[in-house]
Amino acid sequence: MNPINIMIVDDSVVMRSLLEKIISQDSAIKIVATAGNGQEAIDSIKNNLTIDVVLLDLQMPVMDGLHAIPYLLEVKPKLKIIIVSSLSAPGAKCTIEALALGAADYIEKPTNKVVLKQFSDDLLSKIHTFGMAIRGIYPETDVIVQNIKEETPYLKTKPSSFKPEIFAIASSTGGPRALLEILGGLSDDFLNTNIILITQHIKNDFVDLLVNNINSISKLNCKKAVDHEELQNGTIYLAPSDSHLEIQKIKGKLIVNLSDAPPENFCRPSADPMFNSLAKLPEKAIAIILTGIGSDGLNGAKSMAEKGDIIIAQDQETSVVWGMPGSVANAGICSAILPLHRIAAYIEKSFK
Repeated sequence: MNPINIMIVDDSVVMRSLLEKIISQDSAIKIVATAGNGQEAIDSIKNNLTIDVVLLDLQMPVMDGLHAIPYLLEVKPKLKIIIVSSLSAPGAKCTIEALALGAADYIEKPTNKVVLKQFSDDLLSKIHTFGMAIRGIYPETDVIVQNIKEETPYLKTKPSSFKPEIFAIASSTGGPRALLEILGGLSDDFLNTNIILITQHIKNDFVDLLVNNINSISKLNCKKAVDHEELQNGTIYLAPSDSHLEIQKIKGKLIVNLSDAPPENFCRPSADPMFNSLAKLPEKAIAIILTGIGSDGLNGAKSMAEKGDIIIAQDQETSVVWGMPGSVANAGICSAILPLHRIAAYIEKSFK
């Protein structure tokens, strides 16, 4: 297989040298370009469309990384951009904005608090994941996804009459951008009359920033879920970092239960506990599985499907990584497998 082609974009010669040294240890990865600012990166990608993955700093002269992202993706929509930046307060805000603009993932620059060996291992792992994803190859943990057949996965027939009371969304890698597109595509009337739950795999420092980003779309009312609170129509509840978001019915009311149970699928929060809790409720619900590495949400979605709830998955073409949605798509439990830009219209039109 051809090597994964990388471009390093950072105004620091020291940082570029460090990244080059790390990457040179892996024969499956090849550095084909370097740049000192966003404008140079755009020019390079125009001249070399073989680049698979870009390691992008955010704070640079001439053009910073944040402003470069839309132009890079315009030139090559399938490009995978990994933000390599400081995750201090200003950097964290820029990083969540970068993810919302379409960056695939992020990693903190090595400091005294971040061991260089761990940084190297994490960086190479991310590069391999995205390099393989571009080639339609997924991690070994995604057994179902690896065995994708050429034909369209089997779709369940959607009930002729189905009025859901809860919409539950699971997302991971590439999720912030996907969430903004779906939530921003829903009408005020739909948002005001429904409950939306979200489990997004994201570090603690970014949860509040993601809530703020979602709320930047003025019609949305998103909040970090609070233990024991009652669910209300017109509110979007985001699982806090390091707690599973589950829903219980107590005295006729739907109540949030934040669980510190062990991680599932190496994640906490995990989508499976959220979906499994909804499978135990009499209320009708819809599970929407978006872009992400791994197969988190598959077991819970199966439980919901067995109950009679509806499962929707993002399609492979529009997913940053078709791990999570691919696993449910190929399990034969979905009523729809849709490109990202069609999901909001589909659920609003089909489940009024």
